[in-house]
Amino acid sequence: MAAEIEDDVTADEGDDWLAGDPVLTFLVETSALVNAAIEVTLLVDGMTVSGRLIDELTYIQRLADYLQHIQDVQPEQPARHDLAAALRDQIRGFHPGAVIGSEYVHLEQVTIARGLGDVTHMALWRGAVEDITGWSVG
Repeated sequence: MAAEIEDDVTADEGDDWLAGDPVLTFLVETSALVNAAIEVTLLVDGMTVSGRLIDELTYIQRLADYLQHIQDVQPEQPARHDLAAALRDQIRGFHPGAVIGSEYVHLEQVTIARGLGDVTHMALWRGAVEDITGWSVG
């Protein structure tokens, strides 16, 4: 009987839905589909990362806008302009309502806490679902 249970567990190890946290993956996909402003707090490498879930397309658009702004302020940096253009080309390939992928979590209005008093605020954050060891809504 124990061998049968072990065989069942081994057979399920390759299932895609088991990669990372299936509930968090579902939450990320759902927030992207309904464009919901869901606040989450994630535990990643001993840090807490808090922010609002955004879909991958929104993340890429905002990153491209940021890089374009830097290019406008510092035109002597052509590599950033090329990256912004490449991101905009990638955006053109997306269609409205598409869930691009759920292997990453994208956040906006982010606060990262690393120990006592070491807090960083940033506009955008992207992290792999598989690197998240804990999370909560809010």
